[in-house]
Amino acid sequence: MAAEVGHPAPLIATRGLGRHFAGFAALQDVDLQIQAGEVHALVGANGAGKSTLIKLLSGVLQPSQGSIELDGRVVSFSSPRQARQAGIGTVYQELSLVPQLSVAENIFLGREPLRLGGWLDRRRRREQALTLLQGFGFVLDPDVITGRLSIADQQLVEIARALSQRNRLLILDEPTAVLSVPEQEKLFALIRQLRQQGMAVLYISHRLEEIFKLSDRVSVFRDGLLRSTTRTDQTNESELVRQMVGEIDAAAPRLAVRAAFPPLLEVSFPRGGATQRLQVGAGEVVGIAGFVGAGRSRLARRIAAGGDDELTVCLKGVPLAKRGIFSTASAGIVYVTEDRKRDGLFAPLSAVPNVSAAVLSRISRFGVLNFAREQRWAGPPLQQMRLTAGAEQRPVMALSGGNQQKVIFARGLLQSPKLLICDEPTRGVDVGAKQEIYALLRAQADAGVGVLVISSEFTELRMLCDRIVVMVQGRLVCDLPASQAEETRLLLEASGVAHGDAARQHLQEKPSPQS
Repeated sequence: MAAEVGHPAPLIATRGLGRHFAGFAALQDVDLQIQAGEVHALVGANGAGKSTLIKLLSGVLQPSQGSIELDGRVVSFSSPRQARQAGIGTVYQELSLVPQLSVAENIFLGREPLRLGGWLDRRRRREQALTLLQGFGFVLDPDVITGRLSIADQQLVEIARALSQRNRLLILDEPTAVLSVPEQEKLFALIRQLRQQGMAVLYISHRLEEIFKLSDRVSVFRDGLLRSTTRTDQTNESELVRQMVGEIDAAAPRLAVRAAFPPLLEVSFPRGGATQRLQVGAGEVVGIAGFVGAGRSRLARRIAAGGDDELTVCLKGVPLAKRGIFSTASAGIVYVTEDRKRDGLFAPLSAVPNVSAAVLSRISRFGVLNFAREQRWAGPPLQQMRLTAGAEQRPVMALSGGNQQKVIFARGLLQSPKLLICDEPTRGVDVGAKQEIYALLRAQADAGVGVLVISSEFTELRMLCDRIVVMVQGRLVCDLPASQAEETRLLLEASGVAHGDAARQHLQEKPSPQS
């Protein structure tokens, strides 16, 4: 169990902590205490100050005001290395691995074991990495090149790297955003184990069910201020949402199902001796459900590329040439990636050039960019996204995850899509931004755009989609109207369990209450 609230000497505490950027207060007057042996959750909308607090505790940023105390003594971290040496390990939402290095090399980067004479001990590094991975139940090969791993496995490498050090405080920023359900449960078990060993865990997540499942206390941030800290068992989801973003419609209605949608997209490919088909109508929102590794993202990228030797893509009955994503974009298929940092953004640039990148040929002449024309093209979709004040002028790498996602959507809208493919569109996005994204996708569908959504959140798919298709190991195993896709059935189908007689009997005995 966690240490008692009010412990006279918390492991770490902040006193009037604040950070300003060019006169803007990203964080101010934060008094926060974290006890040893406690899982302390942070919640808040994007831009609320959570990321700034993490960076201050991790030595990435230095305070503009206030102080940080460790074991009752004031400390100052001028670099992340100093914070790590003090026992503070951080796993950020955005991956920070070197993709060209192996798993073992990434885990011990900067702390490589040496032999006598200062030579690198590769064998010991591999053995230590393997022992560490197996000890935490991570099924990873220490010799594999990290860039070849899935995003979920790369996240596990990040966690293993943090745990390879003697931490007293472990900071986890959206650690389950790319993990499958079994991987999430392993992580939760690991967090409980670390808590029992006396380690403090600072846990940041937009998934409120995780907060109530794991944490002892929860602190709510809004507009750079710490609004409240309370025991998790003394609050509820509605109260947390109210403090984060005010009163919102947390259960937005699903898009109304129409009798029929005009044909738009048809995809076909062979699998298991049969032909698999996926269809999306004009104005229809179709979701693809499944666990990590089911092949959802790979299918989306193959569609966005116009198909391949096995997969055929037809738009309004016309087969597309297999010429890659730029060719399909000109045909009206726009793909919004799940990994905005690696595949979606030009991080050092501001929002305008990130959006206008989709139409460079229209805003330049003889290779010379017309800045006035660029602003005319990029301005309207950015205004539609309603970024936070001043966000358009800052590098996108300095924006919150929600604002970064809005920039990518603005680029997609600028291309006037006929089909919009969204891979995990609300990953790492707060409750309020989710509602805005849902409204955006519904508006696109109402305008006749076909929308294909990949999401690991079954509730999100049921709330947003007209139909839900479930994938298992590269196969499309079922296609259901959203009104019949209760979460129990989706879970069984995605697990591959629903194809046995016992599972089907279970479904027949317990029909969906919404059918």
